[in-house]
Amino acid sequence: MKRTTALLSVASLAAIGLSLPTSAIITRYLGPVGYGHYRVIESLFSLLGLVLSLGVFQAVQQSLISVKGDFARGLVAAALGFAVVASLVGTIIVIACLPLLRRLYSPELITVIPFALGAFALFLLQPCLEAVLTGTSRITSLAAGRCLPPILNLLILSAAWFAHSQLSLRSVYAVRIIAWVVPLAVISMHLRPALSHMFRAAGTLIHATREYGFHIYLGSLAGVASFHISNLMLGATLDGTSAGIYFLGAMMGSALAVIPSSVATSHFARFSDQPRISRKLLVSVGLATAGSYVMFAIAAKTVVGIVYPGRFGPASTLACLIGLGSSLHGLAELYNRFLCAHRCGKQVRNGAIGTGLVTVAAYGSLPLLLGLSGAVTASIAVDLTYAAIMFWQYRSFCAARTDADDGPLNPVVPSAKHLVALQAASTHG
Repeated sequence: MKRTTALLSVASLAAIGLSLPTSAIITRYLGPVGYGHYRVIESLFSLLGLVLSLGVFQAVQQSLISVKGDFARGLVAAALGFAVVASLVGTIIVIACLPLLRRLYSPELITVIPFALGAFALFLLQPCLEAVLTGTSRITSLAAGRCLPPILNLLILSAAWFAHSQLSLRSVYAVRIIAWVVPLAVISMHLRPALSHMFRAAGTLIHATREYGFHIYLGSLAGVASFHISNLMLGATLDGTSAGIYFLGAMMGSALAVIPSSVATSHFARFSDQPRISRKLLVSVGLATAGSYVMFAIAAKTVVGIVYPGRFGPASTLACLIGLGSSLHGLAELYNRFLCAHRCGKQVRNGAIGTGLVTVAAYGSLPLLLGLSGAVTASIAVDLTYAAIMFWQYRSFCAARTDADDGPLNPVVPSAKHLVALQAASTHG
């Protein structure tokens, strides 16, 4: 477990580390305004991908813990098939909404969106594969899926840089499609999805989505979706330069959530057999997160000054401030993943709804009143809210257990029909 945790943490940190030279190349070509457009498109695609996911990925992740063999491969096939269909639906929706987007954003951004749609499927396929790999505890493949695409992306962009090629926002998305499609396709084939068992597994997946995944999905709409909505609001509220600087600072600050989030992901299956998170794990992860923040704060100004154009200088201060909230958000993921492992979908949903309400209120008011400072304040307030709610939900779960040794691990017990289906599937596999 320690080895897989370290592997996933290193891979995630490597992906974040690779994003620094990658974003350096992108920002030098696009400037603050173009980089702001890039982040707005990312948030638009991420939001739509989340809306179309319907909780299926969370359901397949949970279901794969209990089944093996051909039926598990059937679940994988069903999840991948759903991701492909959802990506086609999302493409149609974006094209239909272009007239509305023209009223909100600049013409330069709108002209890129149809071309960037080729990358939209990645926003569904990648979370689908991460859910499958997490549920089957294939941490090595999960680490490769997080690390290899950024490496290929950086290599292609670097080759274009040294060749003195002129990159536009369209070129950036063309490179991204090439860099992500190949690794994701290889991982998908390595999972060996069983098409012959797909339709039978789809019934179990639909049932698991209705009982568990959809509750997480509703929470995600309020929590994660509200984050992307806030980015879209910032893109329409702040001027182009301020938006680009903020998005770069937020990208850098988010790196501080990687270590605790990676630990939470690698312990997901193990959490399902534990009555509570061990104090040793909490202390060790807390110390590692605090240490990484201190090193980050020391190096941020130097890194921004060396790597990014001078117009992005204020991003170092923003990254340090936003990083405080990101660190707490990452630690809160331990509680989130623990509750998800115990099928506490309603509790996680309610927590995400509370966080989402704060997100919409904060980003809908503070940037309008305080500009760039208001955006940073809103980011910190949202992360503090999420951490407080997840901690309270975790403590409530532990307090509700009358007998930590003999009581049921899951306060939300699956229906008898679902248990029978999973047992039969496992036996058949």
